[in-house]
Amino acid sequence: CFFGENLNSFYNSSISKSYVYRAGDGGIFVQFCHQCSLFDNFRESPYGTGANISDILSINDTQAITVENSHDIKVYGNTVKGFYNGIQVINNSTDVSITNNTIYESQAYAIAARGGDSLYGMNSNVKISDNLIINCGYCHTSNTTWVNHPFKGAIYIDDTYQAIISNNTISGMNSTYAECPIRAKGLEIGDLGFWGSFTVEQRMSYSSLVIENNTVTFNEYRSNYTNYTGFESSDCNLSGIKCTGIWGKLSINDNNLLANAFA
Repeated sequence: CFFGENLNSFYNSSISKSYVYRAGDGGIFVQFCHQCSLFDNFRESPYGTGANISDILSINDTQAITVENSHDIKVYGNTVKGFYNGIQVINNSTDVSITNNTIYESQAYAIAARGGDSLYGMNSNVKISDNLIINCGYCHTSNTTWVNHPFKGAIYIDDTYQAIISNNTISGMNSTYAECPIRAKGLEIGDLGFWGSFTVEQRMSYSSLVIENNTVTFNEYRSNYTNYTGFESSDCNLSGIKCTGIWGKLSINDNNLLANAFA
């Protein structure tokens, strides 16, 4: 099936205490909803390696939890294990909080707020806080289409007006598949995408990004190398936090970036 649990055009509803294994691309999916909550669910994907997974869409799940074109949504207390992507907010979603979730071994990103895929829209007022992300960058597929996918980062922000990333713990990271632990992309010069109809002045008047009190630990982890005991600079892509483009207000404070080995 495409969706394990689905809310479409609901008000003041919830999905809670569900176990969803596989269930295709969507899994737990919320669309066109208002004042809804997703909490205390367990979303699990089958595991594999690049050697035996050639098509992640048919063999392995892509997204664990998706919030699309919805407003005033709370995603908290969920456990996500083993996906290409973990929790995502897309396509014109507003006032969304993603808090106190645990995400294990996603490949490209664990949590993201971005424009969308076939349908696009800007998100606003997204808060990502107090989440635990473990071993992001685990290789579920070596298919180059997915390895070279542009949306990467244990926490990834793109096409979002206002975002707060705070008090998250990211432990273990492989930049070959996930790039940087925290990655945020603002307006770039020559960008003809979502921001094409806005002047730089308009963009700066209502865009803001706060990254504070997060802890990133590069703890000798490399994807699928269980006996690897060293730390390489490429494991963090030389950046624990990477912000690009233009932001009207940008605040990066009191974050901890730690490494316990270097080779």
